[in-house]
Amino acid sequence: MDPTAILPAGFRAAQWRMLLAHKRSNRSRDPFLLTASTGVALDEALSHEGKEFLMAQRGTIHFEFDGKVHSLRNGDGLFFDSHVPHRIINPHKRDAIVMSDFFRPPR
Repeated sequence: MDPTAILPAGFRAAQWRMLLAHKRSNRSRDPFLLTASTGVALDEALSHEGKEFLMAQRGTIHFEFDGKVHSLRNGDGLFFDSHVPHRIINPHKRDAIVMSDFFRPPR
């Protein structure tokens, strides 16, 4: 399986870094590292089932949640309901690395 196939529409390949658990079947979590290149953003905020944990690993990003923009710096983290529209934006001159972990409800 191509791990980039699970990325939402609007993600550019330049944002991809590493899916950490893509070989595990029946998982309820999807941890991954994302490189948010300079000037990169989802085309629009997205929403999905479950909850999500985000942590800035390197650099600074903007995180839009329910229409409000928050700045996350190295080491800052958030835990939020994923059904609320959200997206990562990097308006800065340096790439940023973000760790994300999706928690999906059991099916």
